[in-house]
Amino acid sequence: MKNELTAKEFAGLIEEIAPLESAYEWDNSGYNVKCHDHIRSVLICLDLSKQVLDEAATEGCDTILTHHPVLFHGVKQLRNDLPVSNLAIQAIQQGYNVYCAHTSFDCAPKGMNHILAELFELREEKPLIIEKQSNGLPIAVLGSIGNLKEAVKPETFVKMVKEKLNCAEVRYVPVNKLIYKVAIIGGAGGDGLIPAVQAGADVLITGEVKHNVYCEAAETGLMLCETGHYDSEKVFCRHMYMCLQKRLCGLQYNITVKNSKYEARPYIVFEK
Repeated sequence: MKNELTAKEFAGLIEEIAPLESAYEWDNSGYNVKCHDHIRSVLICLDLSKQVLDEAATEGCDTILTHHPVLFHGVKQLRNDLPVSNLAIQAIQQGYNVYCAHTSFDCAPKGMNHILAELFELREEKPLIIEKQSNGLPIAVLGSIGNLKEAVKPETFVKMVKEKLNCAEVRYVPVNKLIYKVAIIGGAGGDGLIPAVQAGADVLITGEVKHNVYCEAAETGLMLCETGHYDSEKVFCRHMYMCLQKRLCGLQYNITVKNSKYEARPYIVFEK
């Protein structure tokens, strides 16, 4: 049994699941912070936060795997009076590696949207849009599309979405037709509206859209379900945990992998 990974070996395991070639050029997937080369314990989360940093210290983790980048846009200054750069400063001060699998996971052919399609048990599932190919095979995709086992009423489908994703609420554009062909894009998937219509989808499920996308959906007759960004992507943590544990066991590495106990929506839905 090996008791540690190098930073390069760890990145290699993550990139088997979320290849960097799948990521968008504007993204910042990969190491956002690299402080050491000896990885023995990994903590997984969707977003880095002060709570996650404290948890990593308590649990004795030396590396944090996040979905959303800590450093997303270009940074010219690292200042402790700015919330984002302050997290990077704290990670550096505490000596953590922080690896982010963002659109490398979102756009991987077997990544975020494939997993969501499996959750909804979609049949004849395929990518909604193929962004990049290599040797005739997709290496970067946007969304998934497939068919339900049987057509259901819109109200039944909304209940299904809330149950499958365990989300706080579902905002939707109602339609007067049965729902059978489903398109799904985790995160902010408003750009997939027209491609979903063109692909013959009855509904598009996504995490976050702007107001104008609702208006466009109503005009096209497509049912649009907005679940909240967090709830559409939280499958990342469970999937990464299972894949890493399986791979590490197969390679006979004695590396601890944990999901953050503080993983939660960054907001509360007010109900009367």
